[in-house]
Amino acid sequence: MLLHFAFADGAIGYDCVVCGSRCCKGLGFALGGGELVQLLARAPAMAPFVQPMRGAVHVLDLEDGCWVLADDGQCGLERDHGRQAKPSTCRLFPVNRLVRLGETMVVDLQLSHCPLVDARTAPRTVIRWDEIARDLGTAGTTGAIAIDGKPPAGAPDDWLLREAEARDGAATWQPVSAGVAAWRRFFGVEEAEATRLAAAVLPLFRLAMPSLRINLLTLPGAPPYANVMRVIEPQLAAGAWLAALSARAGRAPSLRGIAELWRGLPLVRDLLVRWETRVTLANGVAPDSTPPDVAAAWPILQKRATEVPIGEALASTTLPLSLRPLLLRLASDRMR
Repeated sequence: MLLHFAFADGAIGYDCVVCGSRCCKGLGFALGGGELVQLLARAPAMAPFVQPMRGAVHVLDLEDGCWVLADDGQCGLERDHGRQAKPSTCRLFPVNRLVRLGETMVVDLQLSHCPLVDARTAPRTVIRWDEIARDLGTAGTTGAIAIDGKPPAGAPDDWLLREAEARDGAATWQPVSAGVAAWRRFFGVEEAEATRLAAAVLPLFRLAMPSLRINLLTLPGAPPYANVMRVIEPQLAAGAWLAALSARAGRAPSLRGIAELWRGLPLVRDLLVRWETRVTLANGVAPDSTPPDVAAAWPILQKRATEVPIGEALASTTLPLSLRPLLLRLASDRMR
């Protein structure tokens, strides 16, 4: 099977001990049925906590830690029997977002689950393609857990080659969107400050970008390929802008933070992407927790958005800078 990696080779790493081995505490893990006998031969006392299920086996663990997690934060199976004794899910983590697309498997990161870092910070483990390929080769004989996906509707035959080109060029990627300057003005960010914020967030955002692209293209129910490609660059620019706003608020995002912002604010991204277009906002009053000034501005915005682009309508508000984003959030939640 061919492999497509949705991240750069040797660019991202992690340190289980430093993070407290959080993925080994309270989440349990899944493994292929072919791995179960080997696991229980090494750790027979785990048997009462194993649940065979359709397509996989689930192993319960406690918030205090997996049954074989050593006091030093490392895996007892790996310490006593070598790395190959670990279930494939554990060997591959955090590289276990696996999607089968015909004869190709997309290999992606669990960005939102693991505190991944830039490999240049010298983490304990650096994620390398050849090591992941070996682990997948071994796991393939015992049932690595992957989901079956479909290419985006209408995608050309070489769409993954194009994604590989985008991944390989991510190190020099720059946000491209006609709305960036308008976003800056709306949020009251001076150009010099925007430059500093970009310098703080872009290095990590570029590392996350290939995975974010694959996320847009392979999510169940994703729009047709041509539709995604029309907005993918402004979507990424909007994602980078939200990461910059996070840094401005006092929390320069990690790779995991970038993924959380991407997953948690898709409607805000969509509004930023449509900044220069007219939109229809759903009828209805603002929630009762909305500050009075914002609630009063809401019906005015609803009407104005039918007359001018949504960005212009938002920018024309007389609300103070501190309250403007609340009006934007109301609009993003109700945009059709």
